[in-house]
Amino acid sequence: MNSFADLMCLLLTFFVLLYSFSVLDVKKLESFLTSFQGQGVLHTENLEEIGAPGETEDLNPDKVIDPELLQLYREIMAYLEANQLYEDVDLKFVSRGLVLTIKDRLLFDSGKAVLREDSKIILSQMAGLFSQLDHDIAVEGHTDNIPINRALYPTNWELSTARATSVVRFFTEEKKLDAQKFAAVGFGEWQPVAPNDTEENRQLNRRVVIKIYTDGEGHRIE
Repeated sequence: MNSFADLMCLLLTFFVLLYSFSVLDVKKLESFLTSFQGQGVLHTENLEEIGAPGETEDLNPDKVIDPELLQLYREIMAYLEANQLYEDVDLKFVSRGLVLTIKDRLLFDSGKAVLREDSKIILSQMAGLFSQLDHDIAVEGHTDNIPINRALYPTNWELSTARATSVVRFFTEEKKLDAQKFAAVGFGEWQPVAPNDTEENRQLNRRVVIKIYTDGEGHRIE
């Protein structure tokens, strides 16, 4: 009988020991993580997922650690303010870099992918600023959901891709920027920033997005 009691006691001790290993001391873990804060080792508040093409998270420029992008942000903002372009151009920081969004009416005539002559003024200004950088740049074309169905552009896929390509070719062929730093991609109607239920919203969706990536976060596949 004593041997059975001893066996039960040993089993109980074993399970108590297993349980003690399985319990997570949250306060100790938090204390451990906190000990790293401010030492450049771990910043839990900055741990975020890398955004998708439609990424909209707006970061405070004061927290951006890439000095070249911060300077670019200030110069573009000064240009937009001086030329009163806030209605057609949006600029913000996201987790992977700087995002410049331009409404299509500033660049193209309706249903076309040939750059308007007056659009080259702002693009030339941007090219001058981009020439100072060694960052990767992606140009995205986006449309609304109205079918286009033209011989040259059977769908919005072709139109959005052609528009992105026109902008990249302007930068690389006319302004002689390094083509290896650029990528052009069309998303058609499939990355809307607003429901396509009003003309105002459709105008928001018809856009060209220029993404200047934080160093090391670029589009190139090595």
